[in-house]
Amino acid sequence: NVNDGDAIPESGKNSFFKSVPAYFPLLPSQSVESCADVCLSLLGDESLPLPPGIAHATLLLLMRILRNPKMSTYCLKARAGEKILSLTRESRFTGHTGFVAIFF
Repeated sequence: NVNDGDAIPESGKNSFFKSVPAYFPLLPSQSVESCADVCLSLLGDESLPLPPGIAHATLLLLMRILRNPKMSTYCLKARAGEKILSLTRESRFTGHTGFVAIFF
């Protein structure tokens, strides 16, 4: 406890940060494909316009998933590009154009 006047030993300082990897996948590898399927189904559902907040969140998750080359190929074969480009005007959010441009 700092109030007790106990000093942190020199060997214990910053030891936590040395053990954290520089890149830590936040999505378990078992969940990536199912997350991609959910994203693609949301983007491809033409029955109702996707609300802007959901479109933004879906594209953010998809962007994270596309860092994996295997998943990039999977999404390309699932026509993700066409689904993104076919989003309706009602699905647009601030920064939509720039964000979609990153995918291509």
